[in-house]
Amino acid sequence: MAKRGRKFLRGKIWWIQYWFNGKDRRESTHSTNESVADRLLTKRIAAKEGETLTEAAIRPLRFKDLQAAIERDYRKEQNKSFDRMQDAFQALAAKFAGWKTTAITDVALEEYVDKRLEEGRAHATILYELRMLRRAFRLAKRPCPAMPSLSVKNVRKEFFEEEEFQAVVHRLPIYFQPVMVAACLMGWRTQSELLPLTWKHVNWKLGTVSLLIGETKNDEPRVYPFGDFPELKAIFEARWQETERLQRERGIVIPWVFFRVERKAVKPIKSYTTAWNNARVKAGLPDRWVHDFRRCGARSLRQAGVAESVAMTLIGHKTPSIFRRYGIVDDKDLRVGVGQLAAFHAQQAGVSGTKYGTVSPFPVQKKEQHG
Repeated sequence: MAKRGRKFLRGKIWWIQYWFNGKDRRESTHSTNESVADRLLTKRIAAKEGETLTEAAIRPLRFKDLQAAIERDYRKEQNKSFDRMQDAFQALAAKFAGWKTTAITDVALEEYVDKRLEEGRAHATILYELRMLRRAFRLAKRPCPAMPSLSVKNVRKEFFEEEEFQAVVHRLPIYFQPVMVAACLMGWRTQSELLPLTWKHVNWKLGTVSLLIGETKNDEPRVYPFGDFPELKAIFEARWQETERLQRERGIVIPWVFFRVERKAVKPIKSYTTAWNNARVKAGLPDRWVHDFRRCGARSLRQAGVAESVAMTLIGHKTPSIFRRYGIVDDKDLRVGVGQLAAFHAQQAGVSGTKYGTVSPFPVQKKEQHG
C-alpha cells in the first residue's frame, strides 16, 4: 500500500485505504464514482497530516453504539436498575434509532422532550431518559449535546388508608396477597427485596429476616426482627406452613418464601404488573403504585414514634432526606398531632390542678361601653 493511501474497487463500489493510529483503515465511499474516492482519500490524508483526524470522523458512532456502551457498563457493574435503563433506551430509540451521534443535537433533544410531554410522560421519566443518554455519550467518549432542562415536582403523597388497602389486596391473586401485606407492614421494596426472599434469609430462632450485602439497592445488609411484630410473624409462619405442606405432598424443595402454585410446578413470582394493574383499577384507585407501600411503611414508623435512625435502618434508607421524603405528613397526621397536643395540655392541667394546662389564658379584651 502506498504511504499516502490508495483507492480500490469492491464490486462496483469504490473504497479507500490508508494507515492511521497504527491500524490499516478501509472505508467505503458508498459510491460508484471514482472521483468521490479521490476526494475522500485526499480529505483523510490531509486531516491525518494536520493531526485533526479522529476516530469519530472515520467511523461515526450511531445510537445503537451508545446503547451498547451503557449496557456493557451496567453489566460490568452489575447495576440493579438494568431493566429501567433498557426501558429508557427503548423510549429514546423511538426517535433516535439509526441516528448518528453527531445528529443527536440539542435541537433534536428539545423535539424529543416535546414529543414525550405530548404523550403525557412525567417530567421525572423524561429527565431519567436524558440522564441515561448523557451517561451513554460519556461512556462512548463522545461529545454530549446540551440536555434540555426540566423541573421535577414528582414527590408522591399517596398513602393507602385501611379501606383502600383492603380494596386493592382482596382483588389480587391469592398467592400475591401476602407479599403486598408484608410490603405495607415492612416498607421493603417488593420486586428486589421481598420477592427474591428464600428461607435461607429467615432465622426462626432469632425471629429475623436478613438481606445480605449486594441484595439491597444500597448494597448494605439489613435485618428485620419480624418476631416482635405479630402481624408480620403470622405472615411468615403461614408461608412456612404452606411451604412444608407442598414439599410433603409433591416431594420437592421450595426455597422461596413467596411463590405461586401451578398444576405441575411451584414457581417464584417474577412479575406482578398485570395483576396489580387489574386490582387497582377494579378498586377505583388507578393512580396507585406498589411502591406507595414503601411510603406507608415509612409513615407508620414515624407515627409509631420510632427513632429516625432506627426507622431508616429498618426500611433501608441511607440518608435522612430520603426517609423524610417518604414520611410525608398528610391532613390526618395534622389532626392526630393536634389531638396529641391537646391531650398533653389536658394531662398537664390535671397535674397542675388548673383549668389551662401549660399556658395561661389570653386576656380577653372587653368591649368598651358607650354611655
